[in-house]
Amino acid sequence: RMVICNRRYREMLPPALAQVAVPGVAFEAMVRPAAMHGQVRELDEAGGAETWIQQRIAHSHNPTGPIILHLADGRWVRISERRTDEGGCVGVWQDITDLKAHEAELELARDAAMQASQAKSGFLATMSHELRTPLNAIIGLSEMLTQHADRFTPERRQESLRRILNAGRHLLNLINDVLDLSKIEAGK
Repeated sequence: RMVICNRRYREMLPPALAQVAVPGVAFEAMVRPAAMHGQVRELDEAGGAETWIQQRIAHSHNPTGPIILHLADGRWVRISERRTDEGGCVGVWQDITDLKAHEAELELARDAAMQASQAKSGFLATMSHELRTPLNAIIGLSEMLTQHADRFTPERRQESLRRILNAGRHLLNLINDVLDLSKIEAGK
């Protein structure tokens, strides 16, 4: 049975239950209407209203830690209960709605950061491939020209040098684009 409660506790209760929360009322007489009138969102997770009621009563007889409730009106409440030496139970309700909202914001920010990180990783993988292609062309043609210069006609040498030059310019443009992106990212 409830011995005493303060005004703030009654303010945290749904209006229908605040009228019931008076000294002398049985704990079950407060918990049952909360479950039966859908004031608590965790009923399905607990296996239904009756199961939740029994679990809630059992927890008040043997508190093992705080309970977090999501009320039907959207508020979140942490209930900390502790047994007294006389065999009773002291319960402290704390409205943690702002804390839960902040947690949700942090989760969204974390998800956005993870997506950005994945996008950056994808960009770097693509860009490394794009940079390797002209670089391999430059290296390959340069090696051919240096090792087998005597086999090339002047026209063929000229064509290979043009390919090296084009690949080098393409590589330089890619590197400049990457540097421009990093400057934008750095806010410059």
